[in-house]
Amino acid sequence: SYLRQYNKQLLPDQLQILTSKAESSNPLYLQAAVEELRIVSRHEDVPGIIDNLPQTVVEMFAFILERVEGQLTQRFGKISRNLFAEFMINLATGRGGMNEEDIRLLLSDWQKVKELGAEQVRLPDFHWGELRRSMRAYLFQRGEQWDFFHQQLKQAVGNRYLAGQQERYEAHKTIADYLELMEYEHLTTVKDLPHHLVKIEDWGRVEKTLCDLLFVE
Repeated sequence: SYLRQYNKQLLPDQLQILTSKAESSNPLYLQAAVEELRIVSRHEDVPGIIDNLPQTVVEMFAFILERVEGQLTQRFGKISRNLFAEFMINLATGRGGMNEEDIRLLLSDWQKVKELGAEQVRLPDFHWGELRRSMRAYLFQRGEQWDFFHQQLKQAVGNRYLAGQQERYEAHKTIADYLELMEYEHLTTVKDLPHHLVKIEDWGRVEKTLCDLLFVE
């Protein structure tokens, strides 16, 4: 019925192939699969897409990440693919997602925010809109906070972009350095800076932060 809203419908043999996938009994798998089929523009491409759909939910989200990367690269070049990867990394590394303003600054030249101001530094609306739209079916916004709808997507992001210890270290360190630059007037710094410093085991900065009277106040 969902596909019918878009004047699309699976044939019986196509439905049989889809429901033969290993985790097709999982509603989340079917939701993601149907969403992938919804965006197929040519009906003759549907059988090939169904054949190539992965077997599990986590693999499905990995498939989606690769597809989005490819589409952004095709439309806007390598810079958009890199922005998308960093967007996913920040959401996965943040503590309970991440504030929109923090995301947009981290995706830009955030080291200059004190010199130029956030308005001049943050990621432009056009790029931010494209990133949001690329994954709109799988993200949710709570106030100014963005996060993944599903833990399996976060797992797929981790597998793709944060598989190594060095990648995880760099992700947490970048956020910690950014929050430290923003200082304690920035609410996210107070809430999340110790978390990221602990993740990179920078005990000297943990002690300095927790013993700073401005932080405690």
